[in-house]
Order: sequence, then C-alpha cells, then structure tokens
Amino acid sequence: MRRASQTETAILGGLSVEPMSGYRLRERIRDVLGHFWSESFGQIYPALSGLERGGFVTRRGSERTGSSLFEITPTGEAHLRELLSEPIQPQPPRNGLLLRLFFGRHLGPVACRELLREAKAEAERRLGDYAAIRTEIVDDPSGGEDRAYWLLTVASGEHGARATIAWAEEALAMLEPVARSTRRQRRLAKEREARLQPWAGCGHLVRRRSRRRPDASGWPGSRRLSRPERRSAGLPGAVNRPSFPRRSGSEAGSPSPCGSSPR
Repeated sequence: MRRASQTETAILGGLSVEPMSGYRLRERIRDVLGHFWSESFGQIYPALSGLERGGFVTRRGSERTGSSLFEITPTGEAHLRELLSEPIQPQPPRNGLLLRLFFGRHLGPVACRELLREAKAEAERRLGDYAAIRTEIVDDPSGGEDRAYWLLTVASGEHGARATIAWAEEALAMLEPVARSTRRQRRLAKEREARLQPWAGCGHLVRRRSRRRPDASGWPGSRRLSRPERRSAGLPGAVNRPSFPRRSGSEAGSPSPCGSSPR
C-alpha cells in the first residue's frame, strides 16, 4: 500500500467513527492512533481535499479545511474497506538502538549498558501509557463494537513493551561479564604502569649496555678475559660475569633504582 493510500485509510477510518473537522481529525490521529501510527500534519489536509473531490467525504460548514466538518460517505466506506483489504507492505526495520549495540565494541560495555537501561526505562514508561489508554477505552461509553478492536492494538503495545523490558534485562546480564573483564584489564594496565614508573629514568643504562656487542657467552657488556687470565684460570673460553653498578651512599635515598643519570 502506497503512503498516500495509508494516509487516506487513517483519515477515512477516523471519520468512520464520527464526523470531525480537519483540526479535530489531526488531534485524534495523534492522540488515539499515536501509540502505533503517525501521520504528517502536512499530508492530512491535502488528502482530505482529494477525498472530497473523489466523493469519499463531504464537507459541511465553512470552506476552510480546519474549521469545516467532514463526514464519510457510503462510497467512502466502501473505499475504506478496499484500502483495508489491500496486502500489508512490510517496511524495512530501522532500529537505532540495535545498530549501536551491533557495533558496541567501539562504544564499550559501559556505554552499551547505559543504552540498554535507557531503553528499559522508555519501555516501562510506554507500558504506563498503554495502561492509561486501556482504561480510557474501557471507560468510553461510545466505544461500542469498536472497543474490542481498539484493545487489540493496546495489547500489542503492552506485549511489545514487556518484551523490550525482558530483553533489556537479559542483555544487561549478558554484558556484565564483558564489563567485568574490561574493568579487570584496565586495572591490570594501571598496575603495570605503576610498577614500571620507578624505572622511568633507567633508559640511559639500557641504551649504553645495548651498544656493547655480546660475547660468545651471550652476556651483553661482559669483558672477555685476556689470554693470560684464561690460562691461569684453566678455562680458555671462560669470561667473567658482568658486574652491575653499585649505588653510592649519596644515592641511597633516591627513589629511582638506577640512581642519578650519567653526565
């Protein structure tokens, strides 16, 4: 069903309940059908003029669309049944919440959980609105045979809101382990950074030692023994182990394990 036909369906359906002015019709579509249907106000008045030219509605009173009273004709009722009998054209889904959750890795579990909490709160608010609409319909004495059909739409909204609440709670539970893992990774990263902080001034020692070519023993910075030293030790291939610099007494109070940097 094309968009214009759906607008005509909403207008003729509203006028089948009672004759209304254009302004009143606009309000009823917003307030009564608003929980499952919406119409642009800029489309209602042109559609009313077109339906009048087609003989589907009649106008009484002023020529102004907003103040005159519109009433559906028998031809309009037949046209309404034809429009309602047309097959429903499925609309492609567009859900901004699910779009953000699908790429939630870039937002992180904390932001995604906040989105879910907001969706749950909105569904709970809608559930309260549906309860008020249900009460209004049940208490309306003019409902007549339409009351049962009206309540079908309210029940659909209630079930949808309850399903959203249940899904949001399940999704929050699913993201809880992910949030704990993220918090643990951040904590470990901070602890590693804190452990490495005292060695921040030791780069000059690492750079100086890395320039020395390692000997056959694989110890960088070790001194190869001279030939007489190897002969006296009885270990022709032996080398001494490197001796690391000892801290002087003046450096004992320095917070850095490397002491003062070389001049």
